[in-house]
Amino acid sequence: MALDALDRFTSGSDGGSSLMHLLGIVTLAISAFSLCELCGWSPLTAASEELLVVALLGGLEVWRRASAPPKHKLHRKSCEIVDEKAEKPETHSCHSAYSKLQAAARAADGKLAETLFAELQRGPAGSVNAMCYGAVINAFARGRNASGAERWLKALIDAPSLTPNVISVNIVISVFAKQGNVGRAEYWLEQMPRLGLDPDVLSFNAVIDACARAGEVDRAEEWLQKLLAGPGPNLVSFSSMLHACARIGAALRAEEWLRRMEKHGVKPNIICYNSVIYAWCQAGHLDKAEDWLKYLQTRGIQPTVTSYGAIINFVAKSGETLAAEGWIDRMQAAGVRADIASYNMVLGAYCRSGRLVEAEKLLETIFAQGLRANTS
Repeated sequence: MALDALDRFTSGSDGGSSLMHLLGIVTLAISAFSLCELCGWSPLTAASEELLVVALLGGLEVWRRASAPPKHKLHRKSCEIVDEKAEKPETHSCHSAYSKLQAAARAADGKLAETLFAELQRGPAGSVNAMCYGAVINAFARGRNASGAERWLKALIDAPSLTPNVISVNIVISVFAKQGNVGRAEYWLEQMPRLGLDPDVLSFNAVIDACARAGEVDRAEEWLQKLLAGPGPNLVSFSSMLHACARIGAALRAEEWLRRMEKHGVKPNIICYNSVIYAWCQAGHLDKAEDWLKYLQTRGIQPTVTSYGAIINFVAKSGETLAAEGWIDRMQAAGVRADIASYNMVLGAYCRSGRLVEAEKLLETIFAQGLRANTS
């Protein structure tokens, strides 16, 4: 036991100090045994002697660790010895600032993100990277500040030794798309190859969505054709195209893109079918809209309140109030619960035609079903 303790103690030292440690142990041991003889505790048993040696070794080990110099590490790249304790606060500070920057982005606080970015710039070299720029871009985009997001994307492009990635550019394209600014969304999509980036399906989808929001069906089709020749479209790509057709009542084009969608191996969802129904209503062809509703039912696809809503809205605006209310009954008979928006379409038609008695009765029906009336 005492030999094991001695071995552990001496092995923890370098070769030059091991002998000094050993001499110290011997000196202390002799002093301790002499003290035992003076006090009349001698002779000691073998077990007592061993315990005394272990106690001495334990005390020396505690003293050695307490007086040891701080650990250092050798950086392989620079071959520079750095104190680990001195390095941690600086690293922690940078990490904390970056975490705050990400939090500002999630909170859509562009001004705070700029302030935190400036703090990182004042830190050690290399603290600012492309992700930091991306966080500021995202902060402005979430706040629907397209010009701010674009300004920081340009700053990233101009930053030495840094390049934007596809995500950063897509964020800017998307924020312009949501504002219906087709020109700026298209501009940044066209810039991506010049920046050494390959646009992905999200890049194209954002531009197609911008065209759809602006009612630019021809431009949406052009970009979808390019997507077909490039990365390949997905469900969102075709859904945006169908939405563009529906907005202007281009029902035949909507049907054509639905067929191309299926031919391309992308299965339409109910949102796609609803766009076709809405397109026919916009075109003034109730019979065609009804045909598509029947098609869904024969295919075992459950229509939604939006499916019926397009028809109810068309009939109500045509002044056929009783027929519009009848469509609400048909919808609920099919297992689709009417929402307040559906009832509001019919209520509006009754009020416009001066049929206030029917409007009051319908309002009582709304309350009886537990729906919350609104002012829209």
